[in-house]
Amino acid sequence: MVTKQTALFVRMDQGTTEEFEHIVERANEHLHTHLVDNVFGLLRSMQGDTLGYCIDRYEHSLQSATRALREEARIDMIVAALLHDVGDTIAPGDLTFLDQSGLSRPTGADTIPQTSERRTLHEARDQFERDLILRTLAEQQGNMSRTAEVLGVERSNLYRKMKAFGIAPSRRPEGEEETV
Repeated sequence: MVTKQTALFVRMDQGTTEEFEHIVERANEHLHTHLVDNVFGLLRSMQGDTLGYCIDRYEHSLQSATRALREEARIDMIVAALLHDVGDTIAPGDLTFLDQSGLSRPTGADTIPQTSERRTLHEARDQFERDLILRTLAEQQGNMSRTAEVLGVERSNLYRKMKAFGIAPSRRPEGEEETV
């Protein structure tokens, strides 16, 4: 259901076609209204620190776009040259401080093992599932029902996976029930 301002679903799989159409319409309106200001804001955010280079990333972006323009590149290539450094402002590796589970997240070269260390797809999937279960359990403070809900699996399936991965469910003090 869509109210005048906001879609009311909580999870993406609960959204209706009407809600998603409303969201897309609002996103397009916002994009067209704010695109130029947002692009200039992103470019301006790269001004200042040269990071050890002769020029800052803002000047580098302007030089790249100017070079593409002088070479009579297509407009999409000129825009790409202008904006190619925008995504470097924040990379996933910069956000590791947000990981509150205590589990480190692999970044960069660590995400794909070297040839001598490679695992099979099955081994990699199992490791990913195990890490995700552990991280979600930590986020849900050991609550199995909430963990299963967040992971989108039945609780019995979560217990089976945990047993297969050697993860022991946390024990609750006697008389304390699990809340959903």
